[in-house]
Amino acid sequence: MKPVIYGLNKRAGAENLDESNPEIFKELTDYIVSMGSRFVVIDAKIEDELKDFEGEEKEMFRKEMGGETDGIDNLIKESYELLGLDTYFTTGEDETRAWTIKKGSTAPVAGMAIHTDFKDKFIRAEVVFWKDLLDAGSYGEARSKGKVRTEGKEYIVKNGDVIEFKI
Repeated sequence: MKPVIYGLNKRAGAENLDESNPEIFKELTDYIVSMGSRFVVIDAKIEDELKDFEGEEKEMFRKEMGGETDGIDNLIKESYELLGLDTYFTTGEDETRAWTIKKGSTAPVAGMAIHTDFKDKFIRAEVVFWKDLLDAGSYGEARSKGKVRTEGKEYIVKNGDVIEFKI
C-alpha cells in the first residue's frame, strides 16, 4: 500500500547485472515498475566518497571514479515523483527557502507549508519561475521585464515557482 523506491547498487568498473545479464535486469526493473514502484541505479560507494564535495569539484571526482550520474540527485527526483511532490521557493533579503508540497496544490494550500494562516488570509501570490528570476538578476528586474505575474486563489503552483504571498 505504501510507495516503494528501490536503490539498485551498481559498482563502477565492475560487471553489473545490467551488463552481465541484461534480460534478467530488464525483468527485474519491469517487475518493479509493474508494482507501481520506482527504482534508481546508484553507486553507493561513489556517493559515500563524494558526500562532502559540491559543484564542479564533485562532478570532476565522480567522472574520475567512473560514476555516470549523480545517484543522490536521481534518488531525490524519483522519490518526489513517486510521492507526487513539487517544490516552490520563497526568497527575501535574508534567505531563499524551498518548500515541499503535493503536486496540484493551489497557492493558498501551498502557503500552508509556511504557516497555516496563509490559507485563510490569502489575497494573492506574485509568482516568477526560478530561472527567469536568476536570469533577471533581481526580483525588481524580473518584474520590470514582465516575468512576475499576479495569481489568485485558484492558481496551481508549479515546480520551481518563486512565490511572494500577499496576505
